[in-house]
Amino acid sequence: MRWRDIDLAAGSISVAASMGRDGTPGPPKTKAGYRVVPLVPALRRLLVAWKLRAPHTLPDDLVIGTANGGAVQERNIRRALDAAKETASLDETEGRLSMHSLRHSWVSALATSGLAAVTLARLAGHTDAGFTLRIYASDPRDDAAVAESVLSLAAEAGFGG
Repeated sequence: MRWRDIDLAAGSISVAASMGRDGTPGPPKTKAGYRVVPLVPALRRLLVAWKLRAPHTLPDDLVIGTANGGAVQERNIRRALDAAKETASLDETEGRLSMHSLRHSWVSALATSGLAAVTLARLAGHTDAGFTLRIYASDPRDDAAVAESVLSLAAEAGFGG
């Protein structure tokens, strides 16, 4: 994600790319994948604080990159997420913490919040609201608590301040 994709004033993220399994960026899989997603206040605060201290903040710069502004390798993201999971004292029964599981947690939390199915599908970048509900509305984990823990840990670790 690049700084041009984030509108801190409006509190939104424009999704115009996706990451392939091999870590290669590309276009979203479907037309519905192009979307604008609202930023939750806690994440907006973290991003505002991060932008003030980030080494690379031009519109085309990555929001989170290496010291020279390049893309962070997937294994390094995995290592950081594993460390966050350990710090949060999440055990193996709660599954692996990954970019996909964070997305899953976010969509599942929205699904259980009573958000309209069509709106949920639009935010998730899906064309079929029924698919979104089948995949995300029946998840038994307390995804909202996991997502909150991750944001809190990021703030405590100094990501945002």
